[in-house]
Amino acid sequence: MGSRRGKSGARTNAKTRWISNIRAIRRALRRLRDGSTITSAQYRTCYRQAKGGQFHSRAHLISQMEARGDLKAQPGRRAPPPSPAKPAAPKKAKAAPPAAPPKEPKRGLLSRGKGKKEA
Repeated sequence: MGSRRGKSGARTNAKTRWISNIRAIRRALRRLRDGSTITSAQYRTCYRQAKGGQFHSRAHLISQMEARGDLKAQPGRRAPPPSPAKPAAPKKAKAAPPAAPPKEPKRGLLSRGKGKKEA
């Protein structure tokens, strides 16, 4: 694009992107907790998930919390699509594999009876 040169990681490296992103997510979580929108337990759970990289952005955090039911859908925001409940498919019992015919024991070079006369 234009006069940009070098990879995207050369302009803002991954660590700097991560720091600004995680700070925004943690700020949003703090506001939700201080505003009594979520409980302290929900805050801690989401905080740990954010630390583990569960949320890509602040918007992703909010949409995931709405989908889980931790957060009511906010006015002006599109509600996340309802997840379709799939009926559990009946599990088929696996049939036992057919029994292999018994194998004859392997005979080495010396046990073949070379040179011996058979009666």
